[in-house]
Order: sequence, then C-alpha cells, then structure tokens
Amino acid sequence: MSLEVTINDNEKLIDKLFENNSVFSKQELTPSDVAIISLYYSALSNAKAIKLLTDNDLTNVTDTLLRTFLEQSVYLTYIFQNNTKARAELLFFYEKMGQVQNVGVN
Repeated sequence: MSLEVTINDNEKLIDKLFENNSVFSKQELTPSDVAIISLYYSALSNAKAIKLLTDNDLTNVTDTLLRTFLEQSVYLTYIFQNNTKARAELLFFYEKMGQVQNVGVN
C-alpha cells in the first residue's frame, strides 16, 4: 500500500468520524477523544507533508517529519494497547500543561 493510498484512506476515516450520524456527532468529546483525534490528525498531516516533500525530491528535509510521524505512531500504538482512556487522558493533560507553561514564559 502506498503512502498516498494510506493518506486518502485515513482522511476518509476522519471525515466519517464527524459525519452527522457518527458516534462523535451524537456525544460530547471527552479529553481522551480529543487527545486521540488530535494525535491521529497530526500524524496524518505529517504523512501528507512527507509525501509532498518526497514527491518534489526534497528528501533531505524529511528526517525530522519522519521521526515525528514515527513517534506519533508509537504513541497511538501505546495508547491503544492497554488502558486506552487513561493513557489518552494523560496525553491530553500533558499537552495542556505544556501549553500553560508556554503561556507563562511570555
């Protein structure tokens, strides 16, 4: 399966999640939902950027994006292995703490 096919399939999945009759359209999102969706969407965005760069023969700049994409994939795998809700909530609040600390620096 090519990266392009994978990206397209995952974009369709994200669109499906937020259709009018989907599970997410009928309930309020929890912090764990937000963490998983955000991480998933970020990984998808990185995959799209990697594809764009490699299509334009700019492979010397894809290292950092590829590392980030792989880390996000590992995080998602870890979250879904066990205690999914608790692990996703920890990620959500960890990210929020980082945002609060960044605001405090300015």
